[in-house]
Amino acid sequence: MIQDGLTDNVGPQGTLVYLPRDLPNVGSKVNLTVTENPHDEISVTAQVIRLERNAAHPQAALQLTDSFRLWKKKVWETARATIAALEPEGRDDWG
Repeated sequence: MIQDGLTDNVGPQGTLVYLPRDLPNVGSKVNLTVTENPHDEISVTAQVIRLERNAAHPQAALQLTDSFRLWKKKVWETARATIAALEPEGRDDWG
């Protein structure tokens, strides 16, 4: 089965993925392809370690089983730099 999803959280050894249709089983292996850059797609294998069965936002926590260096260099470092470059949200002042 092929399913499109969105990464909600990217870490150095895995990610949390929003999957709107079907969640895989815990313990199953999945192929994950990051298509952020269509000219440099990254494919890795990951294992499902946890599910969040929220009806409005179902997610699967994935832990890599291979390609750790490629993931860290091409996905995690890029995500970290993107988040670091964002301007912080303004503080809420209640008083």
